[in-house]
Amino acid sequence: MNIEFLLLSTAGSVGLTLIFFAVKLRKAGLLRWTSSGFWALASFALYFVASPAACALSGQLHVYAASLTFVGGTGRGFFILLVTVIGICTFFITYLRTPYKPVYWKLASREQVFNVNTKLILGGFVLLGTWSLLAFKARVIGYSGERVIEGSRFVGSVTGYESNAYLFLILPLFLLLFSRKRLVHKIGLGLSLGFFAATALGAFDRFVVVSFVLGISIMNCIFRGRTLPKSTYVVVLLVLAALLQARGHSKWNSQHEFSTSAQDLWSKPLTVLTKPDVSMLPTWYVESQVVDNYRGYDYGLNTLNYVLTGWIPYRYFPEKYFMIDWFEKQRGSYDIDSYKSILYGAKPSLLGSFYEHGGIVAVILCMALSGFLCRRLDGMLSSNSPELVRALGVAIMCQLWMIWGSHDYWAINSAGAVAIPAVFVWLVSRKTRRRGWRAVAVNSEQKKVRVRTTNGRPPKLNFTLNPLRP
Repeated sequence: MNIEFLLLSTAGSVGLTLIFFAVKLRKAGLLRWTSSGFWALASFALYFVASPAACALSGQLHVYAASLTFVGGTGRGFFILLVTVIGICTFFITYLRTPYKPVYWKLASREQVFNVNTKLILGGFVLLGTWSLLAFKARVIGYSGERVIEGSRFVGSVTGYESNAYLFLILPLFLLLFSRKRLVHKIGLGLSLGFFAATALGAFDRFVVVSFVLGISIMNCIFRGRTLPKSTYVVVLLVLAALLQARGHSKWNSQHEFSTSAQDLWSKPLTVLTKPDVSMLPTWYVESQVVDNYRGYDYGLNTLNYVLTGWIPYRYFPEKYFMIDWFEKQRGSYDIDSYKSILYGAKPSLLGSFYEHGGIVAVILCMALSGFLCRRLDGMLSSNSPELVRALGVAIMCQLWMIWGSHDYWAINSAGAVAIPAVFVWLVSRKTRRRGWRAVAVNSEQKKVRVRTTNGRPPKLNFTLNPLRP
């Protein structure tokens, strides 16, 4: 097996595909920091170009060697390469052909007017999120409950809501940062610094730390009307991500441990791209072999079960994953030690997750749907969208780099966690009563006029909105 040839072929083929679509994105004005297409491009480059190339060049091939031995050679690897290229092409073709449409959620005002109800709701989420952050991440507050996770399920006395409620803080913080009032904006910056410091202490919160900093950089681009952030933001973001990757799932309990991670990164910089939590392809090789030849596809039933019942706390509905458990019994188990050791805690990337639903056909269909949804996500960051919508759009977009490397049900859970406060605020917010009308800001005093839309789209206006400023 010539593993190096497979990996370099993968990096080269996917790289050329991404260059082609990068040109297309640039021509369409979508190769920018505030575009979900940009983050899809960056994620594909990380997982399918940089990581396999780094493994081939550094000789770190043990993970690939184990996976390819299990699947019987490099033939499976080249097949997955073909599926990857087809999936990427499907995504970008759909993304580029989907028309841009600002998202309003029928809210009556562009700048969200907080009433007593919305303040109480956000306050409740902030209190719950702060308690979760201090109890389970920063470990400042003692809690006697037992946190037990089996197969990604919280089966102990601590529920998933309690453990992950700190994610509820992201939307309120982004709302504060979006405020046009300088005092409110500064308060948001201060609280954001505290959130960053507390989450950085956690051993399993690396993606949250990086995503939060990335979200702030996205908002800065929105404020400044920039295509890309300043080089300082990019350097800080890359160094932070590399240091956290070098640290792994552990904590910096001392300055010596931090300096050790920094020295390891300096002496072996490619190791951040060769670790198993970045190498998604070996997992995809094995899982595709298993579903094609042994277990069969799940046809999306597992993901559907997560969508329908995953939001219900386990302690109140222990049988909430009934569909998954039933279907797993029908498929039968495949108990091979090597299979378990390869797949334990690993992720096949979002494309690999789609493959489990129905092979290459499912990849094409799901990637087309992803392209459509990502273009709609761009509409949430429109300058005419309400601040509630824009804050949620940033909160989801800043996670895309990690979502593309994970399972689809993880993506749903992660996006849903930051969206829950927005949904409750939206339910009690004032909305437009007449269909086909939009509220548009006309001047710095934020006076509102109702404008009749045509075919569901706002008409062209002969005035411009003042740019947002922090």
